[in-house]
Amino acid sequence: MVLPNRDSEAIIDKPKLLLVEGKDEVEFFNALLKKINKQDEVLVIPVGGKDNFKYSFPATVKRSGFREKVRSIAIVRDGDNDYMAAFESVKNIVKDNGYVPPRDPDSFNTSGIIKVGIFIMPGDLQNGMLEHLCLRTQAENPIMQCVDSFIQSVAAIEDITQPKNLVKAKAQAFLSVMPEIVNTVGLGAQKGYWNLEHDCLFKLNQFLDEL
Repeated sequence: MVLPNRDSEAIIDKPKLLLVEGKDEVEFFNALLKKINKQDEVLVIPVGGKDNFKYSFPATVKRSGFREKVRSIAIVRDGDNDYMAAFESVKNIVKDNGYVPPRDPDSFNTSGIIKVGIFIMPGDLQNGMLEHLCLRTQAENPIMQCVDSFIQSVAAIEDITQPKNLVKAKAQAFLSVMPEIVNTVGLGAQKGYWNLEHDCLFKLNQFLDEL
């Protein structure tokens, strides 16, 4: 059995909770929440991987003070290769613990005592992950042309092991040429290397605002 990340046991001191996959997402969402002036309202909790939502969600809602303090809770996870399967997985976790999930991804259900939301990254009903969304914020940056050329050149080389995840490789390549090198997209957000004002973040910002 996979145990939830100990960070999911952090003291609940805010009325809104955001459960995310890991510490990288915590860094990203704290940067985004600060950008939209929501950082004082939302506690971002990492669960230690997508497979741990089924443990961390029930542990979170059963903690002392949850019902008294929390007005809304949201789960954000990557869609990976099947965003609808990811949504159904989270939806079932919410239902199995006595809460009413939203009918559709990237939205909230407001009929229960606690508002519950589910957002599947990168949003807009597309497969993918946080890195896809980060890269979209810099799609117009000339550096991305160099990153794409580099990745394509590597892919053309025979007899070498290619990156298992190209989008993660592209994100790392972009971050490697920033003024201060960081090794995660979350820290990249903290450094301001992703354009958190980009239009592609509109729906995610709308979701966080509704939280």
